[in-house]
Amino acid sequence: MVEQRRKLRLGELMVQQGLISQDQLRIALMEQEQSNIPLGRQLVRLGFITESVVRDLVAHTIGQESIDLATVIADADALNMVQEALPAVIICCQSLSTAATSSSPWPCPTCSMWWR
Repeated sequence: MVEQRRKLRLGELMVQQGLISQDQLRIALMEQEQSNIPLGRQLVRLGFITESVVRDLVAHTIGQESIDLATVIADADALNMVQEALPAVIICCQSLSTAATSSSPWPCPTCSMWWR
């Protein structure tokens, strides 16, 4: 018999680890229904948890190291690559804000990622 493990959702995992209470999760989920803000951001917005806790938990869940980019000194060559790509990022951001009212998925004209 093959045992299937049920994957815990982010909120359930936070409750299980004692990071938030069941009541805080319920409140955040109710708020999320109204705003469509991702749960982690909603919990931070409500002041129930910090961004670093969400970042660390998500990184741990997917088996990656958590990095706070505010504390990282970027390599000069990497910064030059970012500056070269900046016009494309601006186009992506403009496209994203233009299509924010759209209810159907749409492709970004710059990076071809699909957004909703």
